[in-house]
Amino acid sequence: MRILGHRGMYLKNTDVIQKITTINSIVFDKTGTLTQPEQNDVNFIGPNLSDKEKCYVRSLSQQSIHPLSHAISQNLEDLKTSEVEGFLEVAGRGIFGRIDGRNIKLGSAEYLGLTENTEDIRISKVYFSVDDVEKGHFTISNSYRPGFSEVIEDMSHQHDLYVLSGDNDSEKSHLIKYFKES
Repeated sequence: MRILGHRGMYLKNTDVIQKITTINSIVFDKTGTLTQPEQNDVNFIGPNLSDKEKCYVRSLSQQSIHPLSHAISQNLEDLKTSEVEGFLEVAGRGIFGRIDGRNIKLGSAEYLGLTENTEDIRISKVYFSVDDVEKGHFTISNSYRPGFSEVIEDMSHQHDLYVLSGDNDSEKSHLIKYFKES
């Protein structure tokens, strides 16, 4: 227990060590475990946004606890914010709020009433509209922790590995080579 403690691993008691030897499957939570949430690559696709529109995006996205909203808000952290009224978050779909008397939405294409171009499903997309007029979308791609693939490869020789994610299937093609499908 002392040796493990020096390496940053703390176990409840010594019985845990015995139980670990019987594990044959491991399930990873993707966001924050395999990925580095503070190091996403965020880009906006569409006409250049005005400073006011960027303010709307930051003001609304910082209200949400969703990792994609957090990534967008962090990407626009140098901008001022405005007061958001009537904030509403629909889990897994998007967020809504009124800013300066305007209806602002961020979320999936479906949530904004749009038809999504499904050519590239490897990247998460967050669409943006003002008063139901689409302004474009943000693309957010994950940054995986250093050594991720080596650790997973090594563990896969002794365990069945699975990944859990609340995201869409945007990362599936990348992760399928490391994890079992169920």
